[in-house]
Amino acid sequence: MQLHEPYILMLEDDQDDRYFTSTVMKDLKIDVPIKFLSNTDDLFPILEKSIPILIVMDFNLHPETGLEVLQKIRRYPSFQYIPVVILGDSTHPVIVARCYQYGANTYALKPTTIEATKNKISLFFKYWLEVAETPAPIIEKENV
Repeated sequence: MQLHEPYILMLEDDQDDRYFTSTVMKDLKIDVPIKFLSNTDDLFPILEKSIPILIVMDFNLHPETGLEVLQKIRRYPSFQYIPVVILGDSTHPVIVARCYQYGANTYALKPTTIEATKNKISLFFKYWLEVAETPAPIIEKENV
């Protein structure tokens, strides 16, 4: 596999969530490109070409849930090390536990207000781009 420019892959079928995420990333001057997928049809062909530094996915994807997609990703040894974050709208212990059981690196509750969303996205990307080390290509930390 060739080294490619670092990027974040987000599986999100809600157009508003996709727009808001990219807008907040621009506002926060996060220079890491984000690629969006609205369904999983192209997921594995993309992963075969280049590994993202992080996969973020909505728990409520359709027709497959984020949990089902996570299970598929973790079945492939070459993708098991990619950090995967599940975004959901429930804190039910069974749902959260199942996400971790199937290999999520983080389960995060989607906020309900614009300000809370901006704050959470900021904290989220600060952690994944400035604190956590991922096995994908290194990002210039000063640009984040």
